[in-house]
Amino acid sequence: MTTPQTLRSAFALTAAVILIVLSWSATSILHAEPVSTPHVRAELVAEKRSIAPGETAWVALHLTMKEGWHTYWKHPGDSGEATTIDWQLPDGFTAGDIQWPYPQKISMVPLTTYGYEGEVMLLVPITAPAEAVPGTTSQLGAGVYWMVCEEVCIPEEVTLELGMPIGESPVPPEGPSSASFEQTRSKVPASSNGWDIQASEREDRLVLHVQPPAGIDVTGEDIKFFATAGPLIEHSAPESTSIRDGIITMELVRSPYLTGSPERMSGVLV
Repeated sequence: MTTPQTLRSAFALTAAVILIVLSWSATSILHAEPVSTPHVRAELVAEKRSIAPGETAWVALHLTMKEGWHTYWKHPGDSGEATTIDWQLPDGFTAGDIQWPYPQKISMVPLTTYGYEGEVMLLVPITAPAEAVPGTTSQLGAGVYWMVCEEVCIPEEVTLELGMPIGESPVPPEGPSSASFEQTRSKVPASSNGWDIQASEREDRLVLHVQPPAGIDVTGEDIKFFATAGPLIEHSAPESTSIRDGIITMELVRSPYLTGSPERMSGVLV
């Protein structure tokens, strides 16, 4: 057996420790009329009933897929395309990046993809300009594109709108909408700060050694790794995982399309 070769530069990984995942509620305080395609129901949902001048608040793209169909994560795996949002916002408004909840592995033999079945909320921070006028309503628009697949894949596009009232001052989230956003946030990966993470190569494997911060017990957990870039690993290959003295060791099969030694690995550990 060859001696593991340390990767040439720093390993970057986002770690998400998920203890409990609850289902989403479809109810919301502030949402626009949904738009449906033959396979997906889409709507924009606001976490709060208003946004104050200069405030950043959260809006979600809520997708509900027809049974048996799925959309894709930001890195789709062996095939597919990530959902995109093209915002059309009033002057002065800005939208941040999508905050992606971690996906599930979906087998489409011989391919394995990363995506969402059932429903998903993709969270986006929206910031109002300081000069927004309280008592008015600003119209947020979004051109949304996704690839939805069962045995075949179909690209779909819709245009969504959401009227966002401008309030005098920030208000707290409340009601079922708040719970839905919090449940989604529990699946959005957190920073790996505080985790001791190393990566190496061994023959046709990429090996991760991960030591959680003190107080996080991973014994018996169902551990998964989702690569956020590729080609890197063989998505359909089984992952070999062991835990010893609190340290997680994962052996991932290299992608046949990966040439040379990777200088950097990036992914989500669940």
